[in-house]
Amino acid sequence: MNIHFLLGWTQQYALPLTFLVTLISRAGLPLPAAPLLVMVGALATASGEMALGLLLAATVGGALGDLVWFMAGRRLGRRVLGVICKVSLSADVCVRQSETLFVKWGGLSLFAAKFVPGISAVAPPLAGALGWSLPAFLRWNVAASIFWAVVFLGLGALFSNQLDLVLAVLEQLGEGAIWSLAALVVVYLIGRVIKRRHAAELSEEMPRISVAQLKAAIAAGTDPVIIDVRSAEGRSLDPRVIPGAYLIGLKEIDTATSILLQDRDVVLYCSCPNDVSAVAAAQQLRGMGWTRALPLAGGLEAWFEAELQS
Repeated sequence: MNIHFLLGWTQQYALPLTFLVTLISRAGLPLPAAPLLVMVGALATASGEMALGLLLAATVGGALGDLVWFMAGRRLGRRVLGVICKVSLSADVCVRQSETLFVKWGGLSLFAAKFVPGISAVAPPLAGALGWSLPAFLRWNVAASIFWAVVFLGLGALFSNQLDLVLAVLEQLGEGAIWSLAALVVVYLIGRVIKRRHAAELSEEMPRISVAQLKAAIAAGTDPVIIDVRSAEGRSLDPRVIPGAYLIGLKEIDTATSILLQDRDVVLYCSCPNDVSAVAAAQQLRGMGWTRALPLAGGLEAWFEAELQS
């Protein structure tokens, strides 16, 4: 692999490559869109061409990728976040962080989300699920996409004079350096996937209680303790609660022991993908000896879907 051939190919197909990589990365796949923008920004400055075209390609690609997920969020609600978790390496962990951003910054959160790994994939569908209007989302997201593209293309232009130096170093190191770097990236991604799969297996092993079973227990008068483990930000974005639920966030779940009884079921729910917060809370309580702690399958969305159907 000749480094000059690789860069020449990148420069020749810079516009479609930039569009496709930004589009696919915004769809949730872990492609290096930001490093690519830095590279093509440097190449564009060195050749004195394509700067405006690259800005347009990066903006349109990123905005379209976000729009697809926004519309999915509008149509499917928070259930779409479960899909995001299947194509993103960290989406399920970042939902709570996205909720915090939306509460604190509103539309400006889309600017911050562009630069935070994981959150960038979660923010558009979450905005749709929270009921943002299409014009408001387009206005904020296009502005954020332009800003994101300008930052990384600008970094490439700023350091374009160092491009020859970088090329010289890579040539001295030889092809082995390029393959070694690629191998490190692959190893990192494989490690992340293995970690996620292990966490998913632990989650799947956790027994759950269905909405129908919970309703039956309530009707039978067994008085299960129901706990809403969402963060304060999550509850402010979606104020719905299951009647009679205690509001105890995941971070404070150890304080729930004061309201628990050993002969009563403990049902924990959230509104996050794969019930991840409820599962974590149930694991923590079980580790403290409360073996009847169970996450609610499907969480808050499943409860209110059942309410609409009844």
